[in-house]
Amino acid sequence: MITNNIVYTMFYPSGLPVQLFGTERVTDRAHIGNRWSNFAGLGWHDNTARWHDAILDRFTTPDPKSADYPSFSPYSHCAANPLRFTDPTGMDIYIFNEYGVLTNVENYDAADIVKVGEKDEVAVFTPGTIEKHKDLKWDSDGSWFVMQIRGDENGTEAFEYLARNTKVEWSQLMLGQEGEKGLNIVSTSHSTTEDRSGPNLVFLQYQHGYNVRQDIHSHPDNSQPSGISDEGIVTNDMDIAHALSHWKLSLLMKKRIIHKVYKPGLNAYEEYYPYFFYKNKPGYIVK
Repeated sequence: MITNNIVYTMFYPSGLPVQLFGTERVTDRAHIGNRWSNFAGLGWHDNTARWHDAILDRFTTPDPKSADYPSFSPYSHCAANPLRFTDPTGMDIYIFNEYGVLTNVENYDAADIVKVGEKDEVAVFTPGTIEKHKDLKWDSDGSWFVMQIRGDENGTEAFEYLARNTKVEWSQLMLGQEGEKGLNIVSTSHSTTEDRSGPNLVFLQYQHGYNVRQDIHSHPDNSQPSGISDEGIVTNDMDIAHALSHWKLSLLMKKRIIHKVYKPGLNAYEEYYPYFFYKNKPGYIVK
């Protein structure tokens, strides 16, 4: 009779075995493959380059990449919170504050996790989904943060996450072909009442040789598109004016640019048009 015995050890997120004392171990290799040293209750991992103290959840020497995370101790492991920040695949974390300012990132080659402050909710993507990001400086409008994301679903997930978890308006431009290869631009001008980045990026760059499919932006207060009152009165104001200004570009592309407002508190979208579109729509009064 052949019997298979399975021996296993459970670990805490820090790498500490659940049964630290009085347990016979089959191997000194821990869950991450590095040697585990528990002589006299030491509780350290030998990471070759440095030792990791699983009991205190810290390294014994400074992290050589600690300059990329100035708000954390250079000795901390997973920002001293491995339950939330364990990173087994080497993915990077983009951390924003509530005004859409990028406050922390490990490197600029690939970005997979988008996070706002200390919130538990995160948006996670496969490596390389966020292709690049940059801050644009404008004398009159301040700075804009712009992120290039590959894939319509990925762009929408990042846009909605940031719109829900920050206080400012965000824009999402859908460019090129639809679907997984679609080019998405997620941006903000860090204002709670308007976003200048999306519409202006169209005129400054993306009207030249790009297929602009959709121009979406969020309203943190879940309000109507600017230019439409709750009573259905339509004026050529802000959002409606932007839709009109994109109309000539739509004619050149022979395809109308779709404009939407995202209401994060309701998780709902409202499409809007140039003001003259509302003349024949019941329930609207054009002024």
